[in-house]
Amino acid sequence: MYALDNNQSIDVEDGFIPPTFPTVIEFWGSQTSVSMNLGLKIEKVLRGGQEYEYLGKIRIGDDITVYGEVEDVYTKAAMNFVVIKKEFVNQHGETVVVGRSTIIERH
Repeated sequence: MYALDNNQSIDVEDGFIPPTFPTVIEFWGSQTSVSMNLGLKIEKVLRGGQEYEYLGKIRIGDDITVYGEVEDVYTKAAMNFVVIKKEFVNQHGETVVVGRSTIIERH
C-alpha cells in the first residue's frame, strides 16, 4: 500500500501505480481548475466523460508533467461541450497516458 495522507491509501503492484491514478493527478494536481482557465461558469458545469489511453505505466517516484489542450468545442441541445486532451509525460520525456475529458456547460 502507498499512503497518500493519513486517511487514504492505494494498492501498489510491483512499483507501479494503479491505472485510475491519472484521475487523481487531474483533479488535485493543479492550483486552478480547467473550468476557471476556460472562463466557464462553474455553477453550470457538468463532467461529461473521461477516457484514458495507456501507452506505458507510471512508477512510484515518477515526476509527471501534464500538457493539456482544447481538442474540440461544440454546441448540442443548447449546451456547450469542451473536449480536453491531456498528455501525461514522465521525467524521461515518455508519454505514458493520454486522457480526454468532456466538460459540459449548461445554458
